[in-house]
Amino acid sequence: MAAIERGIDADVSIYSKSDFLTSDDGFVAVSKRFRDSLASHNVSNISFVSIPASDNYFIMLPNAFAAIVSDNVGMEFHRKCATCGRFRETCFFPVLESFAVNPDPLALNVPDVNQENTRGRQLWFCGSNELVSVLKPQKLKGLEFTEAY
Repeated sequence: MAAIERGIDADVSIYSKSDFLTSDDGFVAVSKRFRDSLASHNVSNISFVSIPASDNYFIMLPNAFAAIVSDNVGMEFHRKCATCGRFRETCFFPVLESFAVNPDPLALNVPDVNQENTRGRQLWFCGSNELVSVLKPQKLKGLEFTEAY
């Protein structure tokens, strides 16, 4: 996140036919078409950062994280770093009942648990069935819908 706040290097560019991409370092990039679709349906709790060399793509970030409110998260954490305290590996997705979602049915929710890999935190964007019903007809390329339990 600190790197994004410092600004995206002018050499970074994206050339793709996909509307939804995940970078190797865990960021989600979306096309202008995807961003405009979300805006036209008033999808909330997200913001976008421009990529200077790719005027058709944006980094999508959550405006807030959904708090975990249950001891039964449904996840496993492995290999905690003695220096920074982060786990090197997180397995599974948090069960839906374990986090407090934004009451807006058109909000994208990102749980505040850290899914870690060796490159850092990965963001999970979750939405209600109502939001899915808005997005599916758009036929956005690269977007996969998976039901949370």
